Amino acid sequence: MLSGPPLRNRTSLTGISLAVLATWAALCVIWNVYGAIQLSMGGRALGPTASWSGAGFIVLLGVLLVVTSKSWPRAYPWLALLAAALAALTVWKAFTLDPSLWPSEFWRWAGIVLNVFGVGGAVIAVIGSLSNGTNAR
Repeated sequence: MLSGPPLRNRTSLTGISLAVLATWAALCVIWNVYGAIQLSMGGRALGPTASWSGAGFIVLLGVLLVVTSKSWPRAYPWLALLAAALAALTVWKAFTLDPSLWPSEFWRWAGIVLNVFGVGGAVIAVIGSLSNGTNAR
């Protein structure tokens, strides 16, 4: 049986993680849309992976995170882990790809910080899920 404090703890952590992940997703969408617009006008994107399809996928993921955080709490940490995997892959690429693929070191590090923020939100989501035993059953 679920007790009061862990449920409040999970609810609190879910709210925090959702705020972090929603912010991460919104900023990723802005990053990708801006980059796609820049590319369509012959300019440089802020990073090597900016695209319309990337923006669309992150919008979908963001919507699913919001819906599942309240309606399907068992699915929420799994979607958060997907977000973490995407963000971690982007951070890894920032360290392994040629730095000249970014317009400047500032934008490379801005992408790293943005995606570490996303990984952090996912970690909070998983901790919140585990603290309540949501996926234990």
